[in-house]
Order: sequence, then C-alpha cells, then structure tokens
Amino acid sequence: MKKNASGKGSLKQYSIRGSLITQKGSASEFYELSLRSRRKKDGEGTLYRVLGMGNQGDGLGYRYIQQPLKQKTRNGIYYQGRPKKSTNNTSLPYPNFLDFVNEFNNAAYEGDISFKGGKKPTAFIRKLFEIAGLRKNAIVLDFFAGSGSTGQAVLEANIADRGNRQFILCTNNENNIMLRDCYPRIKKTIKGYENSNGKRVEGFGGSAKFYKTEFIGKHNALKVSDEDWIELSHNAGELISIAENTLDLVKQNKYYQLFENTLTKKKTAIYFREELDKFDDFVAEVLALQDETSVFIFSWGNETFSEEFSVNNKIKVKTIPKPILQIYQEINNTR
Repeated sequence: MKKNASGKGSLKQYSIRGSLITQKGSASEFYELSLRSRRKKDGEGTLYRVLGMGNQGDGLGYRYIQQPLKQKTRNGIYYQGRPKKSTNNTSLPYPNFLDFVNEFNNAAYEGDISFKGGKKPTAFIRKLFEIAGLRKNAIVLDFFAGSGSTGQAVLEANIADRGNRQFILCTNNENNIMLRDCYPRIKKTIKGYENSNGKRVEGFGGSAKFYKTEFIGKHNALKVSDEDWIELSHNAGELISIAENTLDLVKQNKYYQLFENTLTKKKTAIYFREELDKFDDFVAEVLALQDETSVFIFSWGNETFSEEFSVNNKIKVKTIPKPILQIYQEINNTR
C-alpha cells in the first residue's frame, strides 16, 4: 500500500480494534474470524483482497485487509473508500491532525495487563493533558477508570516534568475490573514489573490508596455493635483524610485518628467520640506535632475547642463537613 494525499478515489486506513471487531459482516470481524490465525504463517504486513465486501458502503465490492506491520503490534488493518451516499467533502478520507494509530495499536502492552474493553494509550491521554494545560500540581479525576490508563499517564507526566500531580480513579468494579485490571496495573506502574518477555520495566515511584465503598442502611446503623461503631467512625475519618489529602494513617484507636501526607508533611487529627475521656491525650499528641495540622472534633453543640490549640500556630481547627458530621451524629445516637 502506498500513502497518498486524501481525495476522491483514495482509501482510508482503519485499525482493527475495540467495538469494530463486533460489527457483523465487517472487515474487522472477517479479520478476527478468518485472518488473525494466519498471521504467523503469512507474515507481518501481508495484504489480502477480500471480495464481496463493501457493496453497500463505498460500492467497491471488496476490502483490502492487512496483517499488523510489526511483530509487536497486535491490531490488523483494513482500508475503505468514500461512502456512496456521501455528497460533500467532509466524508472524504482525511489525514488526522494528531496521529496515534501506532500508540492505539500497541496499547495492549501497556501496564502489563490484557484489557479488551477499549484500552487507551497513555500518550493519547498525556496529549489531552497538554491541550488542557494541566498544572504540575493538578488532581486528575477519572470517573470511568477502566484499565487505569489515566493513572499511568499522570505518573508518566510527573516523571517527564518533575510534577506532583495526583489522580483519583473511580469504577463500579463491573466484571471485577478494578481488582483484576486497574489496581494491579497501578501497583505495577509504581513499583515496576517484569514483562512477558522477561524484561524488567522500572516503576515510576509514588503511592496509591485503594478504597471500597459500601452502602449502610439506616436499620443496620441502628443495630451496630461497639466494634461496628468504631469501624464506622474510622471509615468516616478516612473520608476527611481524603478531603485533606492526608491519606497515610499514622495512628488510630477507639477515640481518635491521625493521618499525614508524607510528601507535604501535612497532618490531620480527628477526635470522633462524644465522650472526652481521652481528649487531653489527643490534645497533647496534636500539640507535639511539628507540622501543619488540621484538627476536626466531633461535638453536639457549637464548641470548637480552638483555645486548646491556640499555642501552636501551625494547628488549624476546622468544622467537620456536614455530611460526615451527620454520620458521626447517627453513629453516636446508636450507643
């Protein structure tokens, strides 16, 4: 095949991957069913002319289908002409302004996991970061985490420009996607791994926390044991630690929790009990901290306890966010 400028009579190249493979009667389906198995025998780059295809599309009555051009590339290729129904130039084959064909073809090898649900290359995601003007200290949120490509792209971007970006990846764990694909990939990307060829791939460094959410109905909350009550309180404290970006648990007991961010040295201290039996111990421990600290204290009234910490100007007493305060109130009501 020879690459020419786009125009009437030209063919456009398509990579065979993702949802294209499931289209009935398509060149992509034909490749998967009839030609992929011949790759080793026929060799890389082998071109086939398949008759009886495209009659209703471009009207050519055939399709050119090609084996991957390189050994490490997984996806085949097919070529298609201008649709017969097209009446304007917008449907002519056109060159891409940003060409990521090779990156998409090789995305299957990134992160050392096999993922067939539309895996996107990190180079493509990093280009989106560039277009968006992503700051070096940005937090990137991906509500549809998939295989974790966004997380890996953030880590790569940090290495490239010595940034300190963070990522939050969310998923409903459908088909066990988080436990099977996303989280293992992020761990490998951070720590490094040995790929399928036995070659060591160095990690990017950093850390990640993995949280699972559960719904706790009101009736369950009314019947909690002391152990359940403590666990619920600890879980609520984790939510505050996320909001404060202090994800590492330093200490927790039946009365309070301490978290920190090992990079910024910032800390979060939470006293979640109605009883003040251990409050003096809590105050003494917080006052002894040398770093910037946010303090949250559960109280039924308007008492902020600010005076207890006024001697240390690095300590800031904050109001517990209302949704979490309601959790503490409900938990304490059950005891």
